[in-house]
Amino acid sequence: MFKSVLISMIAFVFLIHAYTRTTNVIPGEADYPILNGSPLDFVTVTFQIPTSVHVHFTLFYAGAFGRDSNPKPSDCHYAVRSGSETEYTIALHEYWKADPLSLTLQSRLPDVPGHSKDIGMYSALIPVDRYEAGRCHWQFEKLVYSLEDDPTTQMPVFYLTSDAHGGSNLFRFLCAKSEATRESRERELCGGPRTDYATWLYRLPQERSAFFNNPQAYVRNGAVARGSIVAVEFHDIDNVVEVPPPVLY
Repeated sequence: MFKSVLISMIAFVFLIHAYTRTTNVIPGEADYPILNGSPLDFVTVTFQIPTSVHVHFTLFYAGAFGRDSNPKPSDCHYAVRSGSETEYTIALHEYWKADPLSLTLQSRLPDVPGHSKDIGMYSALIPVDRYEAGRCHWQFEKLVYSLEDDPTTQMPVFYLTSDAHGGSNLFRFLCAKSEATRESRERELCGGPRTDYATWLYRLPQERSAFFNNPQAYVRNGAVARGSIVAVEFHDIDNVVEVPPPVLY
């Protein structure tokens, strides 16, 4: 036992020595990202968002992007230790920076029976090379979303890949409101992306909660190739345009 602890301590000392730090890069340091004055590499994104869904988007940029899963010692990584004094793990993290994504309102979409109502069409350009590469090779990593009532929970929309044949470029999210109780406040929940959105359109309101929580409705987040045009849709299942009754002659 003592021998294994000693070996772990020695390994930790060597690792910390190799990576020199245990925190993310901060403003004022040499490797902190510098804005690129003339970005050339973009991913174009369109968003359909109902006014009832209060969603925010954040861009993540990472240093040393594209390294293998076991990167060699680099000043662009830092070591994080977790666990007890005798049983702990050491993980390597890349430098990262988070920026809010600003959306531009393009138009309001007409109401369609069975779909969310009051939907706005937005657009945004994501600069892959927003920052100068520097020695850490700063580059766009992923787009995440969070809801206004739970800003600390960030869900990935997509990751960037250099593969010209990236994954799906269409993402749909269904959102539901959970009513406030004596124990909890009202919450907004979004899940997705989903492949069976059309199936949901024809479900009765009392069945939608079960559908929302059905893990089979989830699909894995897809990768997006640089230069892509990506469509992201949010639909509020509690704010739906009612399907008009059939006309009887």
